[in-house]
Amino acid sequence: MLNVSPFDGVVFRGISGVRPLWPTPNTYPGRFHDTGTARVPTQYFCLHSMGPLSELLRSDPYARRHPSSVMRNVFALRLRVDDILHVTFATANSAGISPDALVDDDWTRCQTWAAKIRGMAVAGLRVPSAALPGTENLILFGARYPIGFNSTPRRPEMYLPCSVVSLGGYSHAELASAVHPRGASTLHPALSSHLAAGSPYTWTQANPSG
Repeated sequence: MLNVSPFDGVVFRGISGVRPLWPTPNTYPGRFHDTGTARVPTQYFCLHSMGPLSELLRSDPYARRHPSSVMRNVFALRLRVDDILHVTFATANSAGISPDALVDDDWTRCQTWAAKIRGMAVAGLRVPSAALPGTENLILFGARYPIGFNSTPRRPEMYLPCSVVSLGGYSHAELASAVHPRGASTLHPALSSHLAAGSPYTWTQANPSG
């Protein structure tokens, strides 16, 4: 049985531009969509405030070596949505996907699985973060549009209260060591914890004072 539940909270997104939401289909592929088959937009968010810059550090070796030299625009969005499919390493198999696929460098299995999920009565996914072990990401299917952060949307399934947190923000100096990079020779720490002990991975956050 799928673990579908509502989500009500703040999420974060980091981009190089100034439009945090996709109103039209994505122009490049992502873990849970393929531009060749996904006919509606896919929105990607992080549940941890350090998630957006972690995503950048995961894929960019230069950024990991020089975290203060690579910047992103970070947005906070208030999200209230029903029917989110929550998938953990422990529940992945019952949801129809292998636990390791959720954090694999190859997105193919996630894309194929998400294409099936889109046909079900779910608004999106809540899944482990491949970039920042011990945290989660949230994915929404469909177009979304930003409105003022303190606004009350008449259609919360379509309009998301949004505010810029930082323009040109750079990574915390200690964050790079917490990120699991693409092409790593070691197993994703949270997946490893699940396989070894069947327990959640605990991440100790870097010193917020820097």
